[in-house]
Amino acid sequence: MGTRLSPQQQKLYEGIYTVLLNDWDSLGVSRIPEAQDEYNTYLPRIFHMLLQGADAHQNAEDLQYVLEERMGFDSPAIEEQRAAAEKIVQLAKEIGLE
Repeated sequence: MGTRLSPQQQKLYEGIYTVLLNDWDSLGVSRIPEAQDEYNTYLPRIFHMLLQGADAHQNAEDLQYVLEERMGFDSPAIEEQRAAAEKIVQLAKEIGLE
């Protein structure tokens, strides 16, 4: 049985999902209802990194890793991941989970 998330943690988890789908969307699935769970595999990792204090740079590096190693894309510039990573970290701060 898994651990239940606090309301703040649930809000952060859902916020990460929203940023990955609407801002990062490396596969272009945000407008395909059947594919909107495509990034769910990466949510727990990013969520736990944030709870452990990861900053935007660390999150951008992780998104870079996902693109290169998990999705098989050629090495995109890490700056392309930074905007989504900064938005995720800012969300954690706003919720009070930094």
